[in-house]
Amino acid sequence: MAKRAKLLCGGIILVVLMGLLGACGTGEDIDEASSTGTAASNGFTLPNYAGKSLELAVEAMKAHGIETTFVDTVDGKTILSPKNWTVESHDPASGALVAEGETVVFQVFKEGAAEAKASAEASAVAATKAAQDEQAKAAADEAARVVAEAAEKKAAAEKVAADTAAANEAARRAAEEAEAQQAPPIQPLVEVPAAVYYANCSEAKAAGAAPMHVGQPGYRGPLDRDKDGIACDK
Repeated sequence: MAKRAKLLCGGIILVVLMGLLGACGTGEDIDEASSTGTAASNGFTLPNYAGKSLELAVEAMKAHGIETTFVDTVDGKTILSPKNWTVESHDPASGALVAEGETVVFQVFKEGAAEAKASAEASAVAATKAAQDEQAKAAADEAARVVAEAAEKKAAAEKVAADTAAANEAARRAAEEAEAQQAPPIQPLVEVPAAVYYANCSEAKAAGAAPMHVGQPGYRGPLDRDKDGIACDK
């Protein structure tokens, strides 16, 4: 009787241990369960798929009759296949109860896509800046060319004006020299012997003859002190 009791007790303990092992499972089983979610009589409890493979999430949704849609959070591209995509977030969020036929929206990205987009945008910005710098340089070069051309025209005009003024001055001097050469020489005043003689201007003035011009009676050179052709005029 005691032996049977021992065997029965040992069997009960073995069953309990096997039940505990079955309930706990392995670490791999736990991780798989966390990815596939938990089925309930009134729906499916959505696990947290953030950072996990989109392909794995889609397979879990299909297993429970749940529809899925995808949104590329980097480029907004249309996703034809869930392969090589990573879940960023999803709607409904983890812990929500999703019924069969409902839809879960997954926001996803590809590894390196954000970096590639940022690099492309930086390259585009750099190209735009380079084009703007080139346009600015071309505009500055054109402005400098216009200024230089205007300065050259101004200098040429000033030279023409200076040459014209010099030519006009030379022509004026030449004309003056030619006129001086063509003018008849000034004849010296010729004293005409006077029929009347005045010893000095006092006598001429006393006689009422002053002033006396060249050729008039009484005029003579000694009485015309300033040699202007008029004697005793002062």
